[in-house]
Amino acid sequence: MGSGCWRWLAMMASVVALSVQAEQRVDLYQVQELVASQSNEARKVAAADALARVLVRVTGDRKIADLPEVASHLSQAQNYVLQFGYGRSDQTLTDEQGVESPAFALTFRFSEPAVEKLLKRLQLPNWPASRPSLLVWLIEDQWPNGRALVKAPELEQSIRQEALRRGLPIQFPLWDLQDQMVVNIDQLWSFDETSIREASARYQPEVIVVGRFSRTSSGEFRGVWQWLDGESQNMVDAQAQTLAAWSAPMIDQLADLLASRYAIVPGQDLTGQLVLTVNDVDGFARYREVLTYLENHEALRDVRVARAEGTTLVLYLSPEADLAHLQRALQLDRKLVPMQTLQAPDGSETNPLMYRWYR
Repeated sequence: MGSGCWRWLAMMASVVALSVQAEQRVDLYQVQELVASQSNEARKVAAADALARVLVRVTGDRKIADLPEVASHLSQAQNYVLQFGYGRSDQTLTDEQGVESPAFALTFRFSEPAVEKLLKRLQLPNWPASRPSLLVWLIEDQWPNGRALVKAPELEQSIRQEALRRGLPIQFPLWDLQDQMVVNIDQLWSFDETSIREASARYQPEVIVVGRFSRTSSGEFRGVWQWLDGESQNMVDAQAQTLAAWSAPMIDQLADLLASRYAIVPGQDLTGQLVLTVNDVDGFARYREVLTYLENHEALRDVRVARAEGTTLVLYLSPEADLAHLQRALQLDRKLVPMQTLQAPDGSETNPLMYRWYR
């Protein structure tokens, strides 16, 4: 193969890596509900259910709707709706008399500012929309034909929809030549950690997940979810009639874990004011970009410019949570790149947080 072709393959691999890396945001504020009619009462009930689902996504707390202070706002859910619309559905609903009727698909889009204002008013956690992604390797034991990596779009979509319930971005491997040169089906099935980590590195996930399952004669899914989170491992056995239901325990455990790591809890160990320096701010346009980014960041309550020293901007920050939460949030956004320092920065005047603006 000529050197030009190799360069082309390398370029394409970098493009894929960038597109995968960018896949971190999910639409937290749009929800679809099934309704039996287009009446105002049906829409009111559906809006309450939809807002409850949105609050689960944006807080990271699956039981958030059970709180009394939240429940009182669900009855007024339509006040938070930005727009709604009806569409066709191939599903049915069954009424109290057991009669089935065609269902309408009612899509709500909620106002992000209004929901965030509600979170602040009720002092609820806020898990920003920029989130770490999960890479899912899915292997089926298809007896008697052996084991295979599942690449069926409808099955992948089923897991994506289940992950959307908790607001998690999901990736699936391309399973191209590059993947297959690093890891094979037997290594995935046996959870060969070294090979799985090596094959997953190009996708830059926060958590690597391997699902291994088989189907019974009745179509039931039975298997194990196992995942790598940093240096730790965990697993959960599950069985269910659908792939989405089989995925649910894994999704819930990982969403709970990541929300505890990244959600901003008001009043949680506030550290006071932090000092941040940003290098490579060469001109007013760059200055405006940095300031706008920080002023709109969910992890910050207040941002003040202290001074400018050449191309270095010094700012005072008032975080919503602790230093670790802020650093993780900035890392996820990839707008600010941390600079190498001799000691871990603590945000003080003598040891400030030091970043450069990513171009």
